[in-house]
Amino acid sequence: MLVNDTWPLFRAPYGKRGHLLGSVAWDAVTPSSGMAAAPVAWVKLPVLSVSKDKYYRDGFSVDLTLGAEKYVPPVRAPVLDLPMVENNLVFSAFGAGLATDPLTRPVTLTAANRLQTLADAAKLKLSVKTSTGVFTVSFTHDQTLKTVRGSGVFLQGAKVGAGVFRSAAAASTLQIEPPAAEP
Repeated sequence: MLVNDTWPLFRAPYGKRGHLLGSVAWDAVTPSSGMAAAPVAWVKLPVLSVSKDKYYRDGFSVDLTLGAEKYVPPVRAPVLDLPMVENNLVFSAFGAGLATDPLTRPVTLTAANRLQTLADAAKLKLSVKTSTGVFTVSFTHDQTLKTVRGSGVFLQGAKVGAGVFRSAAAASTLQIEPPAAEP
């Protein structure tokens, strides 16, 4: 349903008591790269008193910028084009009442698309589904000491992964990206 290289985005989550709404522009100059950035409104209405929904009961309204790109499943190659060295990525979790914010850990993406981490108190575990670029994560929250889970996607052109996780306090963000270059 492309009109002037754009398509409408609409989703009604939260039992239809919210919405994601925007108009996404397809990158007509380099169509293989995917979509350009697009403004999106994300709204959740306040929950009813009888609702069992425990997150953001007062609702919210946020204007976001959607960014996306076409994912190409790798054939006998890593999901991200990175040097195959130890600690070629850094995992970061932000917010949700973490004592260490952000919680960061070195990660190694192997040629076989394994995400390896060092054993420590965070008990970070990561995996990636190469057919879709979706990654899953679990780690121990450093305040509640409970396991939290999250997921996200890898953006191959940007060489990063981005996603969300949920703790008892709130939903928050995750990043997986190459380490900062040394000066």
